[in-house]
Amino acid sequence: MPKIENIKQFALLEEFETSDKLIKLGFGELQNINLNNDFYFLPFQLLSQGFERFMKAYICIGHYHKHQELPNFRYLKNLGHDLEKLLKEIIDNYYFDFDRPQFDLDNEFILTNSDLKELLFILSEFGKLARYHNFDLITDNTRIGINARKLWEDFENKLLDKKDYEKLMNFDLNHEVYQKITNHIIIIFEKFVSALSRQFIFKCLGQKGLQLSATTVFDFGMLYDKDFGKKDYRSQTTRYKQTPKKEL
Repeated sequence: MPKIENIKQFALLEEFETSDKLIKLGFGELQNINLNNDFYFLPFQLLSQGFERFMKAYICIGHYHKHQELPNFRYLKNLGHDLEKLLKEIIDNYYFDFDRPQFDLDNEFILTNSDLKELLFILSEFGKLARYHNFDLITDNTRIGINARKLWEDFENKLLDKKDYEKLMNFDLNHEVYQKITNHIIIIFEKFVSALSRQFIFKCLGQKGLQLSATTVFDFGMLYDKDFGKKDYRSQTTRYKQTPKKEL
């Protein structure tokens, strides 16, 4: 198999590392959402970028494994910023059975989970157009993006029951509702990233795929049902790390 030039290997390594950091920061910022912090734009930006970069790096490795060469510029450009399209490209061409029961669980989740599909659609639209939704409104743009925040809130509301709405009115209990919502969403995303990461761990994308992704994919690839929704990602966010400034 032809070798990948060193400069391109380092670029792929950097993309895996960048996507890993963006995704984890995005999870942390989701966990920071509460009654006093409704800045959804930040986790949307982090996650849409993180998932896009991870899947594009995945596709580069998959293409190399399958065709003995990296994809060209036009190939990736045609996939654009559409997360659903990127995932379909992976499933159709670079997603392989590693002959373990876990593959069947991963595959069924990736192919059939309606929550994953809906969440990826929202983030995908945000990445393509919706991040400029307000400016589109201001400037009368005829090609206006969706209101990602509104669609996200609609998704969250579907997770709530009557008791949750009662808790939202209680200052001492409303944090439980935010935690319930965030935990559900992060579990969906952890399962998604873990399913793709296991393709590298089980060498479905070859030794080179494992070599170039090894510093990042094991964190997610080693998560299983008992592990989902258990990690606190907030420790990696600026909001969490911020310390009071000393008085002069």
